[in-house]
Amino acid sequence: MVREEGSGTRDATEKLFQTLQIRPTRLMEFGSTQSIKEAVEAGLGISYLSELTVKKERLLGTIQVLNVKGTPIQRNFSVITESVEIHTKSMNLFIELIEKYLNNGNSSK
Repeated sequence: MVREEGSGTRDATEKLFQTLQIRPTRLMEFGSTQSIKEAVEAGLGISYLSELTVKKERLLGTIQVLNVKGTPIQRNFSVITESVEIHTKSMNLFIELIEKYLNNGNSSK
């Protein structure tokens, strides 16, 4: 089960397939992560999702996580803001926090 084309999760899944030389013969495509989780819970197949998105289901025991050699695959994210010259104090603090985290060598996590 995969997200729709153009989704960042779909891109990560395709990268995983390529890295592990996996060529699925059938894929079910869904427009949301929630739909994928519900399909997995219903026993319709397996999927590749971020750990954060399945936190609740793991706690409830409705989804099992398989450890696969070669994962996780890292993804890049961007911080975007409104195009104004003046940001709120909380916005500046948030940006500083992110920059501090990344500059301390944590960008590979």
